[in-house]
Amino acid sequence: MSVIQSTPFPKSLESSSDAFIFKSFDPAQAEALWVLIVSDRHSPERKHSWPGVENLPLLRDYLKNCDIENPLADEVGYCLYFKNQLVGTFHLHSISWKNRRLEVGYWIHFEFEGQGLISKALLIIEKQVQRMGFHRVEIRCNPMNKKSCALAERNQYKLEGTLSDYELE
Repeated sequence: MSVIQSTPFPKSLESSSDAFIFKSFDPAQAEALWVLIVSDRHSPERKHSWPGVENLPLLRDYLKNCDIENPLADEVGYCLYFKNQLVGTFHLHSISWKNRRLEVGYWIHFEFEGQGLISKALLIIEKQVQRMGFHRVEIRCNPMNKKSCALAERNQYKLEGTLSDYELE
């Protein structure tokens, strides 16, 4: 089996048929994303979204560390735009070029939930990473996050197990 070379992730992805644009993380997006995160936290069930990112400078640092052009990044990400409006994010992490697999993470503002946007965007990401040579895309979600678990199931991801003591919170 040949090992694929680490091909750079594209700076942006567009799907004209679905009106999606993915723009790679950039600290210049921090303020617009921060406004979205803060307003999302006003929803009672979402008050803990983006744990560890408690202020704008921390968000800027996170975006800089996940930038596609950062050669030390172990995670890359995209701001997700739908009809030219910022609605959420996609993260690619636990990237193993050798094993041709990665994990996807996603976040969408509560006002855009339930519209199938993440499922449609997930298809675009899956096609892109398959073109890059990845054969396995994983979703790891907290079993208490019923919406995320349901999204994985709706998109034909197979539950392979529950990780004990995987997260401290």
